[in-house]
Amino acid sequence: MSGLSFALSLVAASGLRVASADLCADEYALLFVPRAQLVSVSHLSHDPHETRLSKGARAIPANDGRIETLLSHEPDLVITTRAPGETMRRIAQHKGIRILQLPYAAYPDAVEANVRTVARAVGAPGAASAWIKRLGSYRRRPPAEGGTVLWVDAAGVGSTLAAPWLSLAGFTPVPVPQGRGRIEAVLTTKADRLLVSDYRRGQYSRSSDWMRHPLLRKRALPVTRIDGRATTCGGPLMLDLVEALR
Repeated sequence: MSGLSFALSLVAASGLRVASADLCADEYALLFVPRAQLVSVSHLSHDPHETRLSKGARAIPANDGRIETLLSHEPDLVITTRAPGETMRRIAQHKGIRILQLPYAAYPDAVEANVRTVARAVGAPGAASAWIKRLGSYRRRPPAEGGTVLWVDAAGVGSTLAAPWLSLAGFTPVPVPQGRGRIEAVLTTKADRLLVSDYRRGQYSRSSDWMRHPLLRKRALPVTRIDGRATTCGGPLMLDLVEALR
């Protein structure tokens, strides 16, 4: 692409009206789409229990992810991380709305690829470039000596989603042997420390009851509590978790 063509494409993209249709797409939209172009985000991003971006998101109209609701915001581009149904595709095509479906991405390389895709789509490389530079700085740094850790959240232990990000933070995630239960895994781990997600901490949930087992309270391991909201999607907010742990 020539310099003139590239400049013209940025001018065209700058007039795009952009909406995001689910919580994971919201992360990319709120971080990498110019606020003046962002006309709607999913209702989940208004909830501070779900994302640390909620404060800024609340100033943007919410949608429920359905094409009927999205139409009321008149977007030119809809970002989603979920496969749109046939009805959504058909109506979007009829209305001239482009759907950008981002592939599932949890690992740093895949998230970086999605960040670049969004930046190209909306013609706003600045925020994306800054994020990519931050990621690169951690890849180039000598590994910190954070020791071995076992990831613990309401759903279980030893999250493979968080492992590559924890490595960037200087920790060595300890795998959980196959067939070992959650309580047994914590009681027998050789890790130096537990990283415990505080996602929706204090709210009643049957899935998190196991974390209050008496045997676990007696396990004498250092515990670091982390903001687990970023791990719901494993997207660009994971870089903030890396920085906090470093």
